[in-house]
Amino acid sequence: LLSKSNTMKKKMKKKSPPSQKHRDELRARNMDAFKSHYLQLANRLASHIPASKIVFDKNGQPDIEFEGQKFYNGDHDDFIKKQLIKQKSNPYRLGLAPPQPAKFDTVNKIFLESILTKSIKDADITFSKNKDTIESFFVTILGIGLGMHIDRIVEFSKCNTIIFVDPNIENLYHSLEIYDWAQLFEQQKDKRGSVKFLITNDPVEVFQKLIFSIRTINAPSVDGMLVYLHYNHALFNATYEQIRQKGNLCLAGLGFMADEVKMIENTHENLSRGTAHIYEQRQSRLITTPCFIVGCGPSLDQDLPYIKKHADNAIVFSSGSALGPLLNAGVIPDFQIEVENEGILPIMQHVSELHDISNICLVTSTTVECEIVNYFKNIIYHFRPALSPYAIFSNDWKNTIPFHDPSVVNSSLGFAQDLGFREFFMFGCDMGTRDAEQHHAKNSYHFSPNAKLPSNDFCIPIPANFGGNTHTSNGLFEVKTAIENAISANREGRTYNNCTDGAYIKGTLPKFSNKIQLLKLKQGKKAELVADVMSHCPIMSRDKFESHWQTDKIQDTIDEYINEMKAIVEYADFLHEDSHMIDFNDLFFKPTSALKAGVITIFRGSMQMILIAGLYYAHRVKSLKKQDEFEEILREELLLSLEVMRETTSDLVLRLASPSP
Repeated sequence: LLSKSNTMKKKMKKKSPPSQKHRDELRARNMDAFKSHYLQLANRLASHIPASKIVFDKNGQPDIEFEGQKFYNGDHDDFIKKQLIKQKSNPYRLGLAPPQPAKFDTVNKIFLESILTKSIKDADITFSKNKDTIESFFVTILGIGLGMHIDRIVEFSKCNTIIFVDPNIENLYHSLEIYDWAQLFEQQKDKRGSVKFLITNDPVEVFQKLIFSIRTINAPSVDGMLVYLHYNHALFNATYEQIRQKGNLCLAGLGFMADEVKMIENTHENLSRGTAHIYEQRQSRLITTPCFIVGCGPSLDQDLPYIKKHADNAIVFSSGSALGPLLNAGVIPDFQIEVENEGILPIMQHVSELHDISNICLVTSTTVECEIVNYFKNIIYHFRPALSPYAIFSNDWKNTIPFHDPSVVNSSLGFAQDLGFREFFMFGCDMGTRDAEQHHAKNSYHFSPNAKLPSNDFCIPIPANFGGNTHTSNGLFEVKTAIENAISANREGRTYNNCTDGAYIKGTLPKFSNKIQLLKLKQGKKAELVADVMSHCPIMSRDKFESHWQTDKIQDTIDEYINEMKAIVEYADFLHEDSHMIDFNDLFFKPTSALKAGVITIFRGSMQMILIAGLYYAHRVKSLKKQDEFEEILREELLLSLEVMRETTSDLVLRLASPSP
């Protein structure tokens, strides 16, 4: 060992630093590469004025020096070497929980049960607990430094996608003279890979963009993602913790075919009448009247007296199940907002037994249960762009509500923002609870005997609006983050008052309900505003509807996609390489027409979930001798599942072939 160490030191002494000419040439080549692939980042690099500088020791080792302090402490090469050895021997990777049939829809459940039955009972295949290879489709590198660790990570991980995270641009700027980024970009391009840069000091932003990258590049291959920590920083610690605690959010809400089929069916019936008002974004409007955004969180109970006191002087947006508590308190909302494709009808039935809701303006997704029209005289339909009906029946972003996902409260806020409101008061938008038993307002449908409760594990502590802490769930944390993004994007000239005794929402002002003071509105003003909104929502005529729903073209596109996915399954090497996953992803996210975008969305979520389950077990087969056998089981069941998908969607098209006018 001593001999090897001395030999290494001798080799280090022979190393000389690169010439300034070489460094300038490398910087120029790298800048050209960034301009070609990452223009905005290239512009930031071009205008950056560094606070530190590159230095070299007598052995030619590079370092970054700031006010006498060296980034690598004068030992760059050994620092990199030891870090890589540690990473290979004890890597941190994102491990998924074993896929559970109970969490899947029918086609996914049958697939998973079949591969496990055939593998375990018929073929005597056993599976290990963890993925048994360091190879990974995704690598997240926390810290760019001078970049000399990158090639070795790419080499041993055989990764397809590299996601770089760094709190600032300084180190990346210096690395342009040391590391060959142009070569990395070309290398990744040749293998149809990706390189992503997240340069920010906000851990929430990092995690959001990390999830977005994973979901849009290749969600089924996130299992085992390597996370490489290059140096210590508060941002990296927070990001690491987010990945550890909430990594499974990468796969949340991918969707299921059964839901998409039902949503197309509902949309078809809701719009085929030729009388549906379709929302059209306003954007340029300016409304000085205050608005109330009302959710159904537990703190709504204590605020209802104040909402009632001021309701005549503000436009009230009721979100989902908040309708019952509002009406029970004597408050008739101006707009009732809904987004779900099912579960709304029981709420309306429950509320309508006690109150007349027919004069409230319903703003709902096109996918809502069709019987809803029996309860409201005025309905505005909007499209949700992530769902299949959007591309099939509209494909126009003007027919969507900005920032509408993932919950009905997000839709209420996004709708009010787009209409042009400037002063917001939020009630019952708790985003969590201090008591898991008190998950909604007491007077809401959720405490009725037949209510189906949402699944929420309130396990994440977060700051509360009026001090102290409250607890949220993974789903509600996502809702809260999306609301904060909507507020951040629409901050200028607007005031957001959070009257909720729930989570603190960034960008809002905590305000006690009893401190609200509003100017009196002119009588009839509220009704005029609702009527004006309705009048600006065009009707989808029967002719326009039929121009979107063309049976033969839809069936041809279904067959085309099923055949293409079957072809990928036939050639795929599920155990040894990833090109088939890139081909799947190109089908999922690179459609060449609106119709294709709609049809592939029907299949995408279920197919991704099937691939997640299949790859999870493919990478955990204990015996090498059994791997080929498992792969053939996997291939056979995938092909069967695709035929089930074809049959299900073809039946849908057949049912809707002769719609009632």
